[in-house]
Amino acid sequence: MRWRGGGHKRRYRIVDFKRNTDDAPAIVERLEYDPNRTAFIALIRYPGGEQSYILAPQRLRPGDSVVSGERVDVKPGNAMPCATSRPARSSTMSR
Repeated sequence: MRWRGGGHKRRYRIVDFKRNTDDAPAIVERLEYDPNRTAFIALIRYPGGEQSYILAPQRLRPGDSVVSGERVDVKPGNAMPCATSRPARSSTMSR
């Protein structure tokens, strides 16, 4: 083969976009480069020992605590659900 070829083998890391574990603080273990996307990802560990990957915001560092839930502080890495509103206005809210 003389042109592009197959490239390097990549391991796909499954990112937890839903963050269903509410009000459980997780500790950021490490930040990793992900060759499948342009963003860095963070490996987080919950108190029960469960681990998952999240997309890493810019000011997130190893050792930081992240929480997902309805009433959490507005900090890098924390996740809150979108407020439910009228269906006609939902597109304006997401922008």
